[in-house]
Amino acid sequence: MSACALTIGGLTSAWQLEMALQTRVPMSYHGKDISLTVRILSVADDRPKRQVMVAEVLDQPPELTAKRWRIAWYGVPEDSGSQPINPAVNDIWTFMVRVRTAKAGGNPGGFDTVTWNLTSHIDGVGYVRDKPAAVLVEQGRVNTLNAFRHSLAEQLLSLSPDALHTPVVVALTLGLRSRLDEATQALLVNTGTAHLLAISGLHIGLVSAGCFFIFGQLWGCFPKSLGQRVSKTSFACVFAVLAALSYASLAGLSAPTLRAAAMCAVAALLVWKRGSYCRWTALLVVLNAVVLTDVFRLLAPGVWLSFGTVAFIMLLPTARKESGTFSLKSAWRLHASLGICLLPVTGWFFAQGALVAPLANLLAVPWVSLVVVPFSLITVLLSMFAPSMAELTLQLTNLTIDWLLSWLALCTDLPGASVPVTVPSTVALLASVAGLYGYCSAAAVGLRRYAPVLCLPVLCWSLGIRTVGGLEVHVLDVGQGHASLVLTRQHAVLIDTGGRLGNGESYWRRAVKPALQQLGKQELTHIIISHSDADHAAGLSEVIDAFPNATLWLGGVTDLHEQSQAEFDAIANPKHRQVQTRSQVARCEAGRQWVLDGVHFSFLHPAAHDVDPATVGSGLDDNDESCVLLVQLGRSTVLFPGDIETRGEAQLLQRALISNSSDSTRLLLKDRLTMLVAPHHGSRTSSTEPLVHALQPHYVVFPAAHRNRSGFPHEEVLMRYKVVGSVPFVTGLDGALGFFMDSKGLQRPPTRYWVEHRRVWH
Repeated sequence: MSACALTIGGLTSAWQLEMALQTRVPMSYHGKDISLTVRILSVADDRPKRQVMVAEVLDQPPELTAKRWRIAWYGVPEDSGSQPINPAVNDIWTFMVRVRTAKAGGNPGGFDTVTWNLTSHIDGVGYVRDKPAAVLVEQGRVNTLNAFRHSLAEQLLSLSPDALHTPVVVALTLGLRSRLDEATQALLVNTGTAHLLAISGLHIGLVSAGCFFIFGQLWGCFPKSLGQRVSKTSFACVFAVLAALSYASLAGLSAPTLRAAAMCAVAALLVWKRGSYCRWTALLVVLNAVVLTDVFRLLAPGVWLSFGTVAFIMLLPTARKESGTFSLKSAWRLHASLGICLLPVTGWFFAQGALVAPLANLLAVPWVSLVVVPFSLITVLLSMFAPSMAELTLQLTNLTIDWLLSWLALCTDLPGASVPVTVPSTVALLASVAGLYGYCSAAAVGLRRYAPVLCLPVLCWSLGIRTVGGLEVHVLDVGQGHASLVLTRQHAVLIDTGGRLGNGESYWRRAVKPALQQLGKQELTHIIISHSDADHAAGLSEVIDAFPNATLWLGGVTDLHEQSQAEFDAIANPKHRQVQTRSQVARCEAGRQWVLDGVHFSFLHPAAHDVDPATVGSGLDDNDESCVLLVQLGRSTVLFPGDIETRGEAQLLQRALISNSSDSTRLLLKDRLTMLVAPHHGSRTSSTEPLVHALQPHYVVFPAAHRNRSGFPHEEVLMRYKVVGSVPFVTGLDGALGFFMDSKGLQRPPTRYWVEHRRVWH
């Protein structure tokens, strides 16, 4: 029977995956403009003058079979006259769309866009072009469930514009979370209460249980003839299931709400059958139903967290004594044990754990479930029939939410409220979960003695005490930008922060910080910004806020670019508050050096007079004044040249060469350079023949995005390195590159993220 179930599950999964891959937009369409006629399913405002739409395709080029697109519209025009311009749910539009083939960032611990699109059933990604202009084919009508939900959301938001927490009400009742501000989301994540904003099994279960109780009491009001044909329990169970389905429908019948409604249906069945069904059988039946209907749900954290939580509740001690009476002490023990056992799971998915979660949830869960959610649902119902009364209940609901957030803010002020939790592998995840379960459960007391050993890998990575054997260099995949991490035995150095994504989020937050944690380091000793270009220095203020004690080195900049001007000026200004708290802020100049765990760091360029304001007329531009950093451990040598070009490379060679040597192509290196990050991403104006022949690196890494508009790295530049025997890598193709060295050289071949982590859908 088990073999048959596994076979059916495997075949179903393979079929669904094959269908998803067939409808996905091919990579060859990247950068092309195509005309699409679509019906808008949802609209999210994630920043001013930008809207992101999920739309189903009505008309597209015949060779494409995509069903759903995620389309960004920049600079959306305002309403004009009587005809609406801004897109709305159920509108039919014709757009000229520039296709942007989704590419997952290949970094340890980073966000996987391709997998996210797969779980969301997004087949194509692009943005609206200005010409030809977008055309509204048909204005949407509120004749679908999705349109009705969005209409309700807009009505709630317009009831009381001064109510700050109305987006929370919308999230709790309609499942629309796009209007939540970042501060509220961060507060919920840091206190381990983000699950409260999801329309989860807890909320749907409470609504279902409430209806079960109410209709159970109303059963006696009906004629006795009905009672002879339908029992009180059956009558109440039917309305309990209908209530769960209604709440799930109000939330858009999303996967989590359907899962919760299914669990309520199973619970009603158990009550109806007086518990004659095994609860584990019921859980597995619902799990199979959820997975078989959409196998890609296994790639999202929701399934694992929800079903894992239910499983732990059934495994851990319950809140009832043997006599059947409720025990507050046992309830608290179950609550705390659940928070502890789920720490590795939340660390696996979110790289963060809230130690204060049991305390925060102790009041937040009953408050939200028994007060906030009922008030929110009443407000939604009144908004459809009595808007004036809904405005009053909305104000009361906002007050209850304000009290909730105040309590959570108090929890975050406690020491150690939220800590990074890094799980290095699947084996470490399973081991730590087993160890914590053994520690918390009397039924698994045999595991208790092994709990510290089982949790040791997660503890070492999370506390940042992982020991590096020599020198590690990780060049990260940050699109058309650069960010590298240099790890020594006990220290970490960041070289550049990368740029920004299309939605304005920095690569530091999306890729660099998760990679640092996944590599087992939690602190930075030095932060080096080669120069001020946005693809090297975006998110700089976030970095220095996160590591106020790190030594900051800034490139010699004469002309700051607009996108990073504010951030760079704020830090370079000695009067800036963040600089005053630092042990050192300095310009990188040739000759400056330091040693960390036997690894030598030294700047080779620019010279002091190159960046001296009194002698700035040297002819060097911003790129040529980039920091050039040499990292050495014995015979292992790595060079980070920033974006230097022809003039900067000539000055570097003139300064670093042995002046009295007859061999003018040899640097002050005992052997060939072990690894080089290619200057200026592999542009034609860099990696000149003198520099390439002088360095002759064993490996060269081009920090360039896949299919970037500049065409980096250029073919002639690649050929120069191949002529001297260098092995080239491109971060946009290979993902993050890892080089592991000791004093004798490379310990093993370089690691490529997409070689080790590529899946069939990537």
